[in-house]
Amino acid sequence: MDTSLQGEAWHKEQRRRSQDLIRVANPTEKDYVLVWEDQKFIIPSKDNDKGWGKGMRVMQRYLAQKYTKELTDKIIMEKGDKELEERKNKLRDRGDVDPTYNANIQLQYAGRTDDSKTREPIEDTLWMGIEEEFGVDSEFVEIKEEKPMMMKDPFQRLSDKKYSPDTLKVVASIEEKPEIYIAKKDRKVEV
Repeated sequence: MDTSLQGEAWHKEQRRRSQDLIRVANPTEKDYVLVWEDQKFIIPSKDNDKGWGKGMRVMQRYLAQKYTKELTDKIIMEKGDKELEERKNKLRDRGDVDPTYNANIQLQYAGRTDDSKTREPIEDTLWMGIEEEFGVDSEFVEIKEEKPMMMKDPFQRLSDKKYSPDTLKVVASIEEKPEIYIAKKDRKVEV
């Protein structure tokens, strides 16, 4: 990502990117239900097709990130629990006095969700990639901002006019009465 973006431009880019459409996959046997606020999004299991392909779904980036984190954690935890059970059974078969404690000591670093070596291969399986970049792949429609109409200055045309005595016009004197128009209904007809 371009690191030269700062401040508001960076925030706008992050807002735009959060709306990108991402294709994710569910490699498990069960449908995964992602909850965001009060909405539920179903990511179908690997043998189920809900319109995006078997075990796939297209969703906004922010949802895909949440889904990828949650399911990665779940897969790691289930794998760790399975390893722990196998180790406990193995220790129990050997005649260990406290197989649960000893299994936990032996596997204390297994099933850690903060280990990038464990997380990355799972995340690569779940996150298939960008389906559509919001605001980039679609047609760009420019919305022109309307500026408020300013009242036109009635003296704009006169603002640069220079006075010259040669352009003086004689105005008819007030004593001369101009012809007055009288509407037909008000006219008196003389017979």
